[in-house]
Amino acid sequence: MRQGLQLPIVSSEHLQTVPPLPRIAGSAAEGIIMPFTFNPARAATEPRVQQWLQRYEAAVAAGNPSGEKPIVGYALEPLYYDLVAVLARVMSEAGVTGDTPVADAREKVRDGLTRLQNYPGIGGTISAAPRHTFTWEVVPLIVSNGEWQPIK
Repeated sequence: MRQGLQLPIVSSEHLQTVPPLPRIAGSAAEGIIMPFTFNPARAATEPRVQQWLQRYEAAVAAGNPSGEKPIVGYALEPLYYDLVAVLARVMSEAGVTGDTPVADAREKVRDGLTRLQNYPGIGGTISAAPRHTFTWEVVPLIVSNGEWQPIK
């Protein structure tokens, strides 16, 4: 900014965590674009997402001595929450317990993950894709007026 550079900046979603980038970078952050695996606007239309956010924000505040909440602070947390929930569902549906032999559990989990389609996660829908990969929604956000906003 001091050098007059006026190019769009696209970065990974990791930069927006704590402390929040728009706050620490001020006006220099305006226009930065990052891909997020979560759109915070979903809380306005989806009660289960709003409930998850309330629990998450309470936990963040409880773990932060100042009680301060991040501006967005949802870089990967919803995705990780969803991925653990996917594993729990697959294991439950396959009957995997603490007594299941490791080799059997591994195969049941692998088979369950291979068939996963349209899991309704907090961050969005997760599905298995070919070649043992997964797909989920990515939402590009931009810093506008000092806050992360969905690109319209």
